[in-house]
Amino acid sequence: MIDALHKAAAGGRPEGLRLKWPNDILVGTAKTGGVLIESTVLKPGGARLAVIGVGLNLASAPDALGRAATFLSAHGLSLSPARALCFLAEAMDDWLKTWNDARGFAKVREAWLKRAGPIGEPLTVRTNGGLVSGRFAGLDAEGALLIAGPDGSERRFTYGDVALAAEQEKDEGR
Repeated sequence: MIDALHKAAAGGRPEGLRLKWPNDILVGTAKTGGVLIESTVLKPGGARLAVIGVGLNLASAPDALGRAATFLSAHGLSLSPARALCFLAEAMDDWLKTWNDARGFAKVREAWLKRAGPIGEPLTVRTNGGLVSGRFAGLDAEGALLIAGPDGSERRFTYGDVALAAEQEKDEGR
């Protein structure tokens, strides 16, 4: 998705366009889109199926998300839905070829990290086990989020609601 936006912007991409694990597209700390993937195996040893859903705020953004949201045209990137879909389809085709049934995941991971926030960025992860605070330490070889604690230890997360420290400060009125 980010690649489609980069291509659509033709070098004029919105300042601060980035990814937040696992599936948010941000401009700064404001959400402008997201990607959801549901997958299943049709039967043991059988074919796999994935459904990918994409939401992108092109010309407006919802008000009641409980967090900052924005839209691309507010940042100088005006796209019609049809044009955005063309860029998305082309980028998805390229990335599915790179993915190559997970054989190309290292390239996907590398590209994701280039488009993410900086290593060391403060964040929290809310899981069923509670809230964990730390600093972004990257993604492991399988795509799990790595969080560095104050003592330098790393924890691995495969699910959770991630909030950047900057988002939390805005929410708390700091």
